[in-house]
Amino acid sequence: MRRSMLFFLCIASFLVTTGCWNRTELDTLGIAAALGIDKLSEQEYLVSVQIVNPVAISSKKGTGEAPVYVVEERGKTIQEALRRMTTQIPRKVYLAHLRMVVFGEDVARGGLVDIIDFLVRDHEMRGDTFMVIAEQGRANKILGIIPRLEEVPANKLFKSIEMSQANWAPTIGVHLDNFIKGAISLGRQPVATGVKIIGAPEAGTSIDMYKKTFRVPYIKIPSIAVFKKDKLIGYLNESESKGYNYILNTVKSTIGVVSCKDGNATLEIIHSGTKMKGKVVNGKPEIHIYNEIETKISEINCKVDLADKDVIMNLEQKGSETISRVLHSTVVAAQKKYNSDILGFGNAIRRADHKYWKKNARHWDDIFPTLKVIIHVNVHIKEIGTQVNSMKWRYEEQLREVQS
Repeated sequence: MRRSMLFFLCIASFLVTTGCWNRTELDTLGIAAALGIDKLSEQEYLVSVQIVNPVAISSKKGTGEAPVYVVEERGKTIQEALRRMTTQIPRKVYLAHLRMVVFGEDVARGGLVDIIDFLVRDHEMRGDTFMVIAEQGRANKILGIIPRLEEVPANKLFKSIEMSQANWAPTIGVHLDNFIKGAISLGRQPVATGVKIIGAPEAGTSIDMYKKTFRVPYIKIPSIAVFKKDKLIGYLNESESKGYNYILNTVKSTIGVVSCKDGNATLEIIHSGTKMKGKVVNGKPEIHIYNEIETKISEINCKVDLADKDVIMNLEQKGSETISRVLHSTVVAAQKKYNSDILGFGNAIRRADHKYWKKNARHWDDIFPTLKVIIHVNVHIKEIGTQVNSMKWRYEEQLREVQS
């Protein structure tokens, strides 16, 4: 009886244990680090894939080969172009390790809805992949630039976006999931990261570039791309991009420059907290933005005495006025220049008065440009650094002592 039961359990375990029935050998896959999509015509895409070269990366002595190579193919759909790549390379393109998708500007202006359908439908795609727009350019050119300090170009660009967002507020990294949320939302429009090639693109595609130390082509992250639903409509400039991050409360660290007597002071932001509140007053919606900022003086070349409280208060006031202008420029760009609610004002009104939002959501594009926005900014200086006063002040102080 015991033997019969054991035999039965063994047979049952075979039925529920599938094993590696769909395994794929590693040497049959081409690991894609970045995907580029351009438009050849209304009916055809040019798809580029940055594929990691394992031979070049794994070799400690160096092989003289590029760490990646870019494969291009055309197709009526993205999937068709990807499968057609097997006629060039003996491996299937594997997207599970994709760092970013780069869209040519022509594709982005025409709309990304059809391409996004492929990205979210493919089981290999990850939601934390960055969405990047090639500003005034093509995606395949971005993928071809070989960077410094990182072997894989997609990894370099990925880290550059993260590092710039953490230390220089005009940059933001936008994941695929977040872009989709904005594209299908009535209360907030999506944005993406804008990138641009500085220098001649052809010069940046050779590993001979590593032999140079100056004037090397590189990829810069200059702006935030503005969308209306799934279509690119323009870019925020540096100041407007910084204001976007302040309003969305995504600033981790950055600096601001304010004028003072005979020079400038640099205030390093050590903490920024923003709250957005929507209201409906007498049947009209309005937005209040409250921004509290803590800073420290990281550089000053003014003839001022930092031990004087009035001097500190004056710098704080100028800092508040500077940040207020930055935030105002972003609001004007969103409302007047693009009429695109990238700041999520619609969501703030929805949270504040759901009944009003339900009645007016369909007409938000008409309401948004005239929406009243009130900005409140308070800058506080918490630290002045290891030196109390500037070199200029200390020199002037010695002159006064000699003359007295």
